[in-house]
Amino acid sequence: MATFYDIFIIAVCAVLLLTAALIIRSAFSRGGGETGGWELRGAWRRLRAVARVTISEALRMKIAVIFILLLVVTLPVLCLAARGDGTLRGQVQMFLGYSLGLTSFYLSLLTMFFSSRTLAHEIATQQIHMLATKPIPRWQIVLGKWLGIMTLNALLVAFAVLFTYGGTRWIVGRFERQLRDELVLRGGLTGEQADDCIDAIRQVRGPGGKGAASPIIPALASALGRSDEQVIDLLLRLPESTRMDIRRLDELRRQVLVARASVRPALPPLQAEIDEQYKLLKEQNRLPSGEEWPIERIRENLRAVVAARYTTVAPLDRRQWVMKGPVPREDDEFLLSVRFRIRTGGYTPEIALPDGRKLAENTFVPEWIVGDPAGPKAYSPPIRPEYVDRFLEFEVPTNVIEPDGTIRVTMINRDPRRVDAVVQLEDGLEVLYRVGSFEENLCTAGAAILIPLALLAALGLAMSTFCTFPVAVLVCLVVFGICQTSGLIAESLSMTAWQAPLWHTTRESLRKLATETMFEIVSLGDISPSERVLDGRAIRLADLARESVNVVLLRAGLLLLAGVMVFRRRELAAVIV
Repeated sequence: MATFYDIFIIAVCAVLLLTAALIIRSAFSRGGGETGGWELRGAWRRLRAVARVTISEALRMKIAVIFILLLVVTLPVLCLAARGDGTLRGQVQMFLGYSLGLTSFYLSLLTMFFSSRTLAHEIATQQIHMLATKPIPRWQIVLGKWLGIMTLNALLVAFAVLFTYGGTRWIVGRFERQLRDELVLRGGLTGEQADDCIDAIRQVRGPGGKGAASPIIPALASALGRSDEQVIDLLLRLPESTRMDIRRLDELRRQVLVARASVRPALPPLQAEIDEQYKLLKEQNRLPSGEEWPIERIRENLRAVVAARYTTVAPLDRRQWVMKGPVPREDDEFLLSVRFRIRTGGYTPEIALPDGRKLAENTFVPEWIVGDPAGPKAYSPPIRPEYVDRFLEFEVPTNVIEPDGTIRVTMINRDPRRVDAVVQLEDGLEVLYRVGSFEENLCTAGAAILIPLALLAALGLAMSTFCTFPVAVLVCLVVFGICQTSGLIAESLSMTAWQAPLWHTTRESLRKLATETMFEIVSLGDISPSERVLDGRAIRLADLARESVNVVLLRAGLLLLAGVMVFRRRELAAVIV
């Protein structure tokens, strides 16, 4: 049965389509605009001319020059000052995050200020008359300015991406040079042997591990012509921080400087169990009463209880999750990792084990089995305590994938403190696999940065067709601020979701409608380039295409169309006889 929300959305879409049809009909009707209104002959030449003039205007603006200088100066400073948590991986992740994040922030501000000013300033100072009196349709003026703004943004993003790549390689190269010096001074190796060790670390293949299980050990042994024990003795002569960074370098190459896709387990259909639980509570007269407990809220709570059966692992119990992943490949570059985060149903204090060892506070002891537990190819990493509520990874051999791509992940609760383990399937368990390179991912991240800039440029130009510069830029800043704080706003609204004492269903429907409509209208896209690159997650071309259609073609296109409609109808000067 259609809900109020569904009916309202259908009605709004129908009204918008009818309005768009009327606008287009009016625009293309005879006498519906200025002379030569929508003529396409010679349009590309005029668009390029307007775009060139727009870029020249931007480079003459002091505020644009300031933002460009900020970008050019900030990136080298970040490259030199990035420290993170003190490890190599922390330095690279800090530089990547701040470099891409500040690039997006600076260019967003530049786009909003310049797009709001360029047309409004020309109208206010009557410079627009120089264009309006020429045989250039007004839609080409608006679109040409948008193309000029986006061309400038594309050039700046390309510079930022190239510098980010170069800075990342410089940080890694600086560590490799330091490691080479450590191997020569403390390990007693020659310069040539140290270079061979660095090359061997770069070429490490196979699942990663800790300690003697690390694939770095046999790689170094092969490069030096020594045994594994001799290599371990060599590494023990290095400082602890250097040994840690060698492992971090391997993790960096596998988990950050890469492009990975992921698969997650899904909950089975829960509606039948929810209906059964609701019917049972109703028969036993145990349903909560009161206006603050509508049926929707009761069913939502029941859904959380039923879903917990598939995400909770009791002490000494086990639970298996099945995912549909990629078909296995015989490829050394095809790496497979299990990423997880465990939460516990109670406090886990520090305790002493019978063998004298201690389990630290806020840790948990899981046993993982990847693959069919009864099959010969099942893989189980060493059982060790893991910190709770923290994202961790371990790599597995690719032969655990079944021929049809099925991946089975089993967890056994081995913690002696008898607490439940909770693995949230939304973000607490996933299998990651390599689909591309770091260079490809960085380029697609740069393209993803341009998508919200296209919408902001269209918004600024559309507002400047009928508003002054201060008003247009204020609207852009408000929309940008809402987008940046949308998570906080959504959380605040959800915290008061059950406070309406009267007409609960209607008010909740209106609340949901208002929230989703606002976020849908002002959303700048769902791709976060910096977060994706930090975790080594691939930004696929399909994601870029979907976002480009949704944000650039639909939203930015509608804003530009609305701006053109207003601009064509606007009287720029009165004829005095």
